[in-house]
Amino acid sequence: MTTGRNREDTAAGDPWLARMRQAAPVAEKRNPPEWRIAEIQRETAAPERAAAASRRGWLVWSGAALVFAMFLFALAYAYDMPGGIADWRYSRASGLQGTAHIPLERTPEEAARKVRDISTMDVVHRENVNGGALLFVNWSTKPGQVTFGVEFVRKSWLGWKWVTGGQYGFSGAGVDSRKADYMSLPAAKGLPAPAILFGQLLSPDIANVTVTIGGPDGGDYAAKIVPYGSEGRRIWFAVLPRTAAAPYGISATGASGSAVAGISFDDPTKFGILPLAKGQTLSRQP
Repeated sequence: MTTGRNREDTAAGDPWLARMRQAAPVAEKRNPPEWRIAEIQRETAAPERAAAASRRGWLVWSGAALVFAMFLFALAYAYDMPGGIADWRYSRASGLQGTAHIPLERTPEEAARKVRDISTMDVVHRENVNGGALLFVNWSTKPGQVTFGVEFVRKSWLGWKWVTGGQYGFSGAGVDSRKADYMSLPAAKGLPAPAILFGQLLSPDIANVTVTIGGPDGGDYAAKIVPYGSEGRRIWFAVLPRTAAAPYGISATGASGSAVAGISFDDPTKFGILPLAKGQTLSRQP
């Protein structure tokens, strides 16, 4: 007969039963060592420090660029504002007692009109050159009267500003029968404008114009010819080095290359009707 004691002894000898009788294990909280915590903090903080440094660098460079842009704008405004440095230089070059106040405008035509103090002008051609524009203007269309000229305007950050210009005119006998005319406009010291020789061609028999100058860059320069208007008229011009000097020469040739008109002179501001070569009789546009 099996007794209760014997059952207990049997259970005590059974290892599986002993394990079942044991209490559930107590949960134990284990913390990583301090060196591991410090290492994790360093690994987490490194990308944050890099991102913060990148943001600071971007802000520094952006601020520097903004300050530099503001400085350039202030410098440009001080130079080109009416009555500014550019106008002071123009006044000195022109021999004015005071300082001119040349306005800034949105277009080259407006800049020239404001200086000439007129409401309209007949710009027959615009040629972009040397950071600005040449405006060729026909000021008069009356029979027996000629007034033609060129204006040079410069492009700045703030708009268009007139720099210099010139015009010639004549009237009387021979004006309406002329075959070509011309004007010389030298470069002025202190002004950012080129020297130029220009004029009108009123004879279809003139095919080419060549300009000759002296000075360090002396030589022959082919003129550009541009048609304008409905009557077949043309303008010619040669943009020359600022060092252009006497002697000056203009030679107009026909399609065959033979000279049909020309002149030589020393006055850098000379203008007039281009004389025909000896024995030449040229046709003329209406």
